[in-house]
Amino acid sequence: MGSERQIGFVGCGKMGSALAKALVDSGVVAPRNLHLFDHHSATLGSLAAAIQANTASSAQDLCERCGVVFLAVKPQDMHACIQSMGEDVAGVDVFISVAAGLSLRELRQWLGGAPALFRSMPNRPALVRCGVTGLLAEDGTTEEECAEVERLFAAAGDVVWLSEESQFDALTGLSGSGPAYVFRLVEGLVEGGVQAGLSREQAT
Repeated sequence: MGSERQIGFVGCGKMGSALAKALVDSGVVAPRNLHLFDHHSATLGSLAAAIQANTASSAQDLCERCGVVFLAVKPQDMHACIQSMGEDVAGVDVFISVAAGLSLRELRQWLGGAPALFRSMPNRPALVRCGVTGLLAEDGTTEEECAEVERLFAAAGDVVWLSEESQFDALTGLSGSGPAYVFRLVEGLVEGGVQAGLSREQAT
């Protein structure tokens, strides 16, 4: 059974939608406890309908409902996104950034205040719940908060805790680009099998 904790996603692009779907498909979060917001109404509506989640009218509205909020917008949109939440995000216990290249220090300057803060780097195989996510917690984060965030990301695959932010660059190169090369290799092997006389199903 999914947790009764209210979970929110600000941003429903490829990675935000992949993580939201993984949470629901795995049963880690029940659809009734998942809240979504995206400036693109068609994107928001499509994902909400697919996983039967709730929609929010704004980032601020979402933050008023949720204890954990994934910030899954593009890096260049993050500052404006955080500003749109308003000054009162006291109801949020945990913020998780899914944006590449933004440090915990930058995010903290924009967020201010008390909520626990995590930086994450999932990869594309999260789309099929076979991903690898790198996680880093801000200093002062509790073991309980870390355990909760790990449980959420485990719905999309494996979780690797990083000890410093500089490791995100190496992780991005390995887990971000690596699967694409593996997929191309497998694709080439399948094509070779077909050319050698196997059916595509057999070669796959």
